[in-house]
Amino acid sequence: MANAVCSVDACECKAVCRGWCKMHYKRWLRNGDPNKVHQAGLPCSIDGCGRKVHGGGLCKIHYQRKGRYGDPLLTHSVRNVRLCSIDRCGRKHKGGGYCEMHWRRFRKHGDPCAWIDARAPDGAPMKFLEKSLAHDDDKSCLIWPYYFDKVGARISVDGVCNSVCRIVCERIYGAPPSPKYQVAHSCGKAHLGCVNPHHLRWDTPKGNNADKLLHGTHNRGERHALHILTEQDVFEIRKLEMRMSNVEIGRLFGVTDGAIRCVLSGRTWGWLK
Repeated sequence: MANAVCSVDACECKAVCRGWCKMHYKRWLRNGDPNKVHQAGLPCSIDGCGRKVHGGGLCKIHYQRKGRYGDPLLTHSVRNVRLCSIDRCGRKHKGGGYCEMHWRRFRKHGDPCAWIDARAPDGAPMKFLEKSLAHDDDKSCLIWPYYFDKVGARISVDGVCNSVCRIVCERIYGAPPSPKYQVAHSCGKAHLGCVNPHHLRWDTPKGNNADKLLHGTHNRGERHALHILTEQDVFEIRKLEMRMSNVEIGRLFGVTDGAIRCVLSGRTWGWLK
């Protein structure tokens, strides 16, 4: 290998790289062809460029792009834009290979195109909304059959997604007393999409949260997905308050001394007596 000669025909010089001698290797770097002699003043091979050749038949800018991205026409900004994998979507990538809209559909329904396939007929949601305003049954819930999320039933009006419950409440009871007021459900079925106007009212956030305790839809205590302690643990911790330090109690129940301090002060689990 040390005595190898240039692979270009009729060249007997010593090969230094890629099987070429130093001269032919430089020609390949500059013109893309070891046999092509560089001619000063030639234009870049990219249509409409007009700059002088720097290397590989390309100007300096396109030559650098080819070396960096593998394509002389690929810029840094274009390279960093990733699009949604759904055909004919064209939106910017958000997560999981999808744009924000298809990513949310995938997380909610398990299929990024689920809402497209189950789209309601044109005008059907608005007709159901008008029908719910005249609903006279004050006992049974009126469940919204179309799109709803963790906020509740939703409808698109003039291209803007709005809360159906809020629209119904404004139509029946007028505007809220203040912007802080929320739509409260006496039935506790907001998460199921109830839009019965007899079950709706304007209430403060405090009153709305009180309904969660009344209906059992709260997520405090053992209902919280991230809970570590149980109600029985809380009672045991309170009994050990004067016998052990917070650090020792925390080690016993697998939590920090700060969590024990919150339990003993009533900042957490304060509703347990």
